[in-house]
Amino acid sequence: MEPSMLAHSVTPPSRRTILVADDSSSVRRALEFALEPRYRVVTAASGPEAIRLCRERRPDLALLDLMLPEATGIDVLAAVLYDERPPKVVFLTAVNDCKIAANAMKLGAADYLVKPCSPSRIRRTIARLIG
Repeated sequence: MEPSMLAHSVTPPSRRTILVADDSSSVRRALEFALEPRYRVVTAASGPEAIRLCRERRPDLALLDLMLPEATGIDVLAAVLYDERPPKVVFLTAVNDCKIAANAMKLGAADYLVKPCSPSRIRRTIARLIG
């Protein structure tokens, strides 16, 4: 195959999708701003919405607040953990409790970050987990 034909036959990799679930609209907007354009970002304001979006949009990674309306972040993790293609889950929460963090990791979370957390730390965590 000629080099010019090869260049046209290679498609660029699609952006990875991240679900941001937080009850605070300002946190959702800030994370969306920090993560785009490198990642495609979808947002949820409640636990049930996060579960629905995980199943509909199949994100590569979910950034979950622990304290979500109607269902906790742990509930979301438990609901999607055994889906066909579950996302990697990172908790991003103001709850700074070692026992809760250890439990989240034991249940399948990939990481547990405590707010406030710098955008660069969040981006490094995501890059380590999904590229």
